[in-house]
Amino acid sequence: MYKSWAKNKRKISIFWFFLFVFISFINTETVNGFHQLYLNSETLSLDHKTVPGSAILIKNYIIHSGQNNKEIVDIIFEYSVLDSKGNMILKIIETKAILLRADILKEIELPSDIEPGIYTLEVKARYSDLAVSISSYNFEVVEAENLITKKEQAITFLILFSFIFFSIYYQYKSFKHLENLLRN
Repeated sequence: MYKSWAKNKRKISIFWFFLFVFISFINTETVNGFHQLYLNSETLSLDHKTVPGSAILIKNYIIHSGQNNKEIVDIIFEYSVLDSKGNMILKIIETKAILLRADILKEIELPSDIEPGIYTLEVKARYSDLAVSISSYNFEVVEAENLITKKEQAITFLILFSFIFFSIYYQYKSFKHLENLLRN
């Protein structure tokens, strides 16, 4: 009797744990309880730095659950770039039709006159006024010369290494040719 109660208690604990974890991942605000949105946005760039005028590639994963999951619904996406003071630098609005879930790639091109600093990219998904989900991402805009310096250093090193390698190779071939001439 005690073992079955302990086993059931463990199952119930595991159930509540997974339910809690699942609910904690849901990033939604639901007005009337019939519609929910889950939005996960991530950038596909290698680091959190970019230069003015460049583009940021974003992958949005969205799930919609509502009264009838067999209907295609229009989800409105709002992409906003905010500076560290909360001022809006850029705003893009687009509508995507989804059935239940979707992976959506979006490229946001930054203005060429954007100042260096820390910015926030906010992605808001909205289904009419019934459900809203927000995801945000911080990134840094640096001057173009600061980001390119490492590339220039790598190219310079590669050119210098190639020059030294070919110089040594040429000297070796010249030495072998001179050695052959002296033997004959």
